[in-house]
Amino acid sequence: MSKILVGMPTMGSMDIEAVKCMMQLEFDGQVDIISESLVYDARDKIAMDALASKMDWVMWLDSDIVYAPNIIRVLMSHNKDMCTGIYYKRTPPYTPCIYKLDGDKLVPYLDYPEEGLFNVTAAGFGCMLMKTKVIKAVHEKFGGCFFPVNGVGGEDLSFIKRASECGFEVCCDPKVKCGHIGRQIIMPDKNIIQMPAAE
Repeated sequence: MSKILVGMPTMGSMDIEAVKCMMQLEFDGQVDIISESLVYDARDKIAMDALASKMDWVMWLDSDIVYAPNIIRVLMSHNKDMCTGIYYKRTPPYTPCIYKLDGDKLVPYLDYPEEGLFNVTAAGFGCMLMKTKVIKAVHEKFGGCFFPVNGVGGEDLSFIKRASECGFEVCCDPKVKCGHIGRQIIMPDKNIIQMPAAE
């Protein structure tokens, strides 16, 4: 039976809707919630806990994301090294937190398919399931996992860049839709996307 760690970095508080989701999560495993001033430190500690505990999978969930109770089972069913669902940014412009390359630049994947698994260049870690072999490979190659890379983005996109250099890909299941808690919960809807006007 697979050993699963749910990893959640937090700034010290969680919205009640996110707490409800965590309490209703359908899985048999361990939860690691770490509060740090730097998110990449919290993620690194969770990653090292997963390796030390000989986990098979880490389900990364952010403390401001809402999701279905069966999210782990659904994402695990694809048996991919890294697999994410869809959630959108919680502030305008409301764009999906999945990315593709436009030339040499990462851009939001606005025209993503509505059906079937598809690959993305990068994705946020709000609802990312990964095999711990990815963490192990990245840590061994780079001596760490989540420290930021200049010009890449946050700690999550920095990890994805390293993982891709280790030969791993990220896929997305567009049927796994998660909400992002801001002043309101933003659900995936292509009609809500507001791209800034070109200058």
